[in-house]
Amino acid sequence: MKFIIPVVFSLLGGCLPVTVLTGVVSVGDSYLKEMKIKKLDKKIKYLEKKRENEREKRQIDSMLQIKQN
Repeated sequence: MKFIIPVVFSLLGGCLPVTVLTGVVSVGDSYLKEMKIKKLDKKIKYLEKKRENEREKRQIDSMLQIKQN
């Protein structure tokens, strides 16, 4: 029993740096994904607004053509 306890603690002590390292990598990866999502969200909003403006412009143009006829 005296031999098992130090072996267990030495194994756990060796795993701790690996656990911390994978946690840091995981947090960094999550941050990068969040930044990419925000960038894509901004681009989608821009394209939706552009599409809406083009739709309004076409509607105005068609209304002007109807009034001219």
